[in-house]
Amino acid sequence: MAKVLHITSSLFQENGQSSQLADSFVASWKDKNPNDEIIHRDLVSEPVPHLSLEHFQAHNTPIENRSEKQREIAELSDLLIEEISSADLLVLGIPMYNFNIPSNLHTYFDFIARAGVTFRYTENGPEGLLRNKKAVAFISRGGVYGDDNPQSNYL
Repeated sequence: MAKVLHITSSLFQENGQSSQLADSFVASWKDKNPNDEIIHRDLVSEPVPHLSLEHFQAHNTPIENRSEKQREIAELSDLLIEEISSADLLVLGIPMYNFNIPSNLHTYFDFIARAGVTFRYTENGPEGLLRNKKAVAFISRGGVYGDDNPQSNYL
């Protein structure tokens, strides 16, 4: 039995193109693997707060040295890291806004990127510590691109 972490970040939620693609993939996966556990993290309906100095300090303080307040502050980051650490497959629905990923997805990455936990610094640069993960990313964009029938390029 595998664990699938399904992450969506579209402002349009289930109506967004990236969400629809990821949702379709997960539904097909579930049909073929009915015993697998699916965890859905919708970063719009359950947003991760933007990283603050308090978050950063709590995340980087060793667990045994954290104050009670730091433990509370780091609780969400610890939960998100547990979710991604225990997942065998990551399915990401990623829209592109203003030539970039949504800020809610970037903030999610801020909360799971922790030195000594999910990555480490080496003499060759940062090295990921989340091993044996497979990921499927559905990336979509909208807008007008090029001069050929621009009306057909809207999503």
